[in-house]
Amino acid sequence: MILPNKSVLALSHHYSDAPDQYYAERLQLNSDSVRSVLQKVATGSQVLRDYQELLKQLIRKKTGRDTTHSWDLGLLIPYHWRPMHFTEVCKLTNVALAPLGAAYQSHFSKLLNPCSGLLDIANGPNRAGGGNSFGSIGTPVRLYMRNFDGAFQSVSTLIHEGGNAIHRQLMNENKVISS
Repeated sequence: MILPNKSVLALSHHYSDAPDQYYAERLQLNSDSVRSVLQKVATGSQVLRDYQELLKQLIRKKTGRDTTHSWDLGLLIPYHWRPMHFTEVCKLTNVALAPLGAAYQSHFSKLLNPCSGLLDIANGPNRAGGGNSFGSIGTPVRLYMRNFDGAFQSVSTLIHEGGNAIHRQLMNENKVISS
């Protein structure tokens, strides 16, 4: 028995092709929306490629090598992270999030604002380790960390968990149920 290819099957379900059916059923998106997002990602990826090229040039200069590879990018001069104050991290985060739009920046700024009551990053006894974000439809998102000390791992956790919180908030606002 020969099974029909996925596009023929998708056509029988009134989709233009298999990807269109997949996007609609799994992501509630159409092919044009997905192509638009992918185009924006591709456009923004030039910044990363430019950065990687600068790193390669620096590696060639520092090591005397003629060629570099992706695995060589860790060979740079040791970088020593300077612990950052929370207010400094908030300002830099706002700048870093600019490409994601004013609405995303606004949500993240509100999350990081201690007056909003959405953030719990103070150290203390008997606190669970790590960090997490919480929230569901009808409740505001929250961000929890065992503590924030300005170290690289602490800043990384804050941004990562904050991104998860905003993702959850945007899903809630748009009534998207997580699977």
